[in-house]
Amino acid sequence: MDRTKYTRKGTGYECLKQGFGAGEYSNRKKSLPENSLQLIKYVGPVFETNFKKKRIGSTTSLINKMRGMSAVEKRNVLKSVFTRSNGCVDYRGYNSLLLFLDSAGVSRLPKCEQLKSCP
Repeated sequence: MDRTKYTRKGTGYECLKQGFGAGEYSNRKKSLPENSLQLIKYVGPVFETNFKKKRIGSTTSLINKMRGMSAVEKRNVLKSVFTRSNGCVDYRGYNSLLLFLDSAGVSRLPKCEQLKSCP
C-alpha cells in the first residue's frame, strides 16, 4: 500500500485534479430536489440565482418558459443568466443548457456558441 505523506495543504486546483471536486459535486447533487436547475451540467448556485431573478426556479419552469420564446429571446435570456460578474459569458453553461433544452424537446433554439476564454 502506498502511503503518501503530505507536506502542505493543496491548492483548490490541485485538489480538483485529484478528484475532490467531482466527489463534492456528486455529494451535493444527492441533496438537490429532482427538478433543480443545478442538475444541469455547469449550472451552479450562482447561475441558479440568476435564473430565479428571471422567475425560473426549476427545470420544469425553464422548459415551459422557453417553449413560448423565440430563438432571439432565448439567446438573450441565457446570455444574461450566464454572464459572470466580469462581463464574460460562460459558454460552457450556455451550451450545456441548450443541449438540455434540445433533449427536453424545446424547439427554436439559438445556435451553440463557440467557447471563448474568459479573462
